[in-house]
Parts: sequence; structure tokens; C-alpha cells
Amino acid sequence: MNRKRVTLIAFILLFSVPLFFVYRSKTQHSPPQGSVTFIYDKAERDAFVESVTSLNKARDLSNKNVGLLGTSKTPEEESEIFLLTEKGINLSYSVSGGFLTSLHPQLEVMYKDKLVYGSMLWLEGAKDSHAVEGVKKQVDGVYLQSEWIKWFDKNGDSFVDKIF
Repeated sequence: MNRKRVTLIAFILLFSVPLFFVYRSKTQHSPPQGSVTFIYDKAERDAFVESVTSLNKARDLSNKNVGLLGTSKTPEEESEIFLLTEKGINLSYSVSGGFLTSLHPQLEVMYKDKLVYGSMLWLEGAKDSHAVEGVKKQVDGVYLQSEWIKWFDKNGDSFVDKIF
């Protein structure tokens, strides 16, 4: 084949294939059978994502340098941990059970009862002036948060694509 003919065929293919997909997407009004279209409230989605992100940052900061002799949190680090935890908890009130269940059948229980409630217990314990009671609340809170982490590691992939 001569060079002009090859160029013409390449040009036709280059422009006809995208035109086919544009035409097909404009004429197709309903999703293909078997596919799922996920519709959510953007504000609720954003509150959920920001809540989880804030609580994860707080946990990461509180775990920083844990176990190293002679290390403790500065007042600034402690304040940031508390603020992030409070932010994550407060944002959780804007996230409905229906939204969470639409993402995954177990997400409402795992998010509200494990991650958020565990964070609440941990925060209460960290601020508790009674050493024994405060430590117990922190331990209970961390346990619930660890259940969330294990569950999320197993199940997160099934719904993360729906919100990002």
C-alpha cells in the first residue's frame, strides 16, 4: 500500500472509532442490563469521606512514636489529635444509615458502632481525669477501631469505587 492510502485509513479509523462511542453514549439512555448506577448525596458522601479521613489522621498521629522510650505527645500534637477526632465524630452525624447501607450492607454498623463510637470512647478516655477509667475507655475505643480496620481491609474495595 502506498503511504497516502495508509494515512487515509489511519485518519478514518482515528476519527470514526471515537465518533462511534460518542454516538453510542448519546443514544443509550439506560444503563446496560446488569450494571449498577450509584446515586448519592454529594454532601453526605463528602461528610463520610472527611470523617473517615479525619479519624484516620488522628489515629496515625496518636500512634506516631508509640513504644519509643522517652517519647510523648507535645501539647500541640495532642490538641491536633483531639481536634481531628472531634471533627470526624461531628461529621459522622451528617451521614445517614441509608447512605452507608447503600454502599455496603454492613457499613452502617461498622462505621457508626466501631469506628465512630470507638473514637468517641477513646476521646472520652484520653480526656478523663480518672486514670484507670480513662485508660479503660481508651482501650475499649482502640479495640472497636481495630475491628473497623480489619473489616475495612477485607471489605473496603467493594464500596470505595462507588464514592471516588
